[in-house]
Amino acid sequence: MGGIYPWTVYCDCWQKVLEELIGPYRFRRSTFVGFVDPEYAEMNFVPNNLFSDHLYNLSRMRLLPYGTQQQLNPFVVHWAGLSGNRQRLMEDYLAQRFNLSTEGCPNIPRLMAADGKEAAVGSQARLLRCCLKLREHENRSAWPWTESIPEVQACYWGCCMRPPATQELCEELLGEPICYFGGDTGIPDRDSASS
Repeated sequence: MGGIYPWTVYCDCWQKVLEELIGPYRFRRSTFVGFVDPEYAEMNFVPNNLFSDHLYNLSRMRLLPYGTQQQLNPFVVHWAGLSGNRQRLMEDYLAQRFNLSTEGCPNIPRLMAADGKEAAVGSQARLLRCCLKLREHENRSAWPWTESIPEVQACYWGCCMRPPATQELCEELLGEPICYFGGDTGIPDRDSASS
């Protein structure tokens, strides 16, 4: 049975049990453990997992501006899987993004959003992954849209969590619209995946 299918089944099972025990993604509650909404304060952003084509470039990891696409603002960046480039990338990120260096105490400007308000330290990495996958699979007459329940794959990509991905949000995150062809042009949602 290859490696990806059992992993997918395991992840789906894990998410289902988690939801049954403590609630849905972004709305988890427990008497014993506090949860942080990763889209409000991203605590474990791993750019190496999300952007495998980063070429050890901070902009391609979306940690700095990248063309017309938004940069992400995670609270904590996890530099896993970057071997000998880890320290250089971390130092470059701190220097370019926050004006930090090993030379002493910096004057740290507040993170400001484009609208002039203080920027959040969450990230839209889940939504960006969804939009990248939707763009990769624009042909609605090919896999996964030819499966009996194609929305399951879109949900696996993170498209069905709240808030769900929309055409407008994907265009904002990608810097260009997704041009579907070969069938339905809507973004699948959680309700259509569970029906």
